[in-house]
Amino acid sequence: MISLEARGLAGTRARLDTGAREFPGVGERAVRRISILMRKKLVDRMSARGAQHPFWGRQAPWGIAYLGARSGQSRARLSPGGVVFKHGNEFRSAVGSPDRHVAFLEKGGTIMGRQFLRIPTRASQTPGGSDRNAGRSIRAIPGAFLLRLRTGSLWAARVVGGKSGVRAAAAAGATRFGPRSGSKLEFLYLLRRSVRLRGRGIFKLTAGEVNDAAPALAQIEVSRFVKQVNG
Repeated sequence: MISLEARGLAGTRARLDTGAREFPGVGERAVRRISILMRKKLVDRMSARGAQHPFWGRQAPWGIAYLGARSGQSRARLSPGGVVFKHGNEFRSAVGSPDRHVAFLEKGGTIMGRQFLRIPTRASQTPGGSDRNAGRSIRAIPGAFLLRLRTGSLWAARVVGGKSGVRAAAAAGATRFGPRSGSKLEFLYLLRRSVRLRGRGIFKLTAGEVNDAAPALAQIEVSRFVKQVNG
């Protein structure tokens, strides 16, 4: 009589039962890993180094799907990666921004000012490229006045250097300054009724990259789970 005896079935069955209970956690961990990667890529794309223009100051970096870092507040307000919630039989995670200007930069569109939008020149920017007079009206900027050029463009400017009498003349509307007065005209802001922004598609491109990498990231968690079940 020939017989076969299988040993260790009790342990195998126990591992399979444990695996069945813990398998949903594989999907959750995979989604968490993917979410963390997505936020990291978004931060990288919002941290690009832009060019420095002698008149306009800090400018956007080359390439559509990048933003230049200024104060860093837009990056800091991104929702945290790794937060996973269950929806039916699925695990989901999202990384987004509450900032309206980020939505405009993503899709593009026209921004309208209440009266005028202020586009700062280098003279009105901090070293990081932010508006140094944010929250302050042009009237509150010492020596600032409005100036309309022959081209029709409207500017906020001021006179720097020279005597106080030159500054007074500037405030009264004079526009002739030169070496004799020892002063120069400094442009602070270009004033526009509206500004058209092109869409940069940062979130869309990042989502595509992460979706391409998702199967490999999920496979890492599946492989770990199989090793755990096999003991």
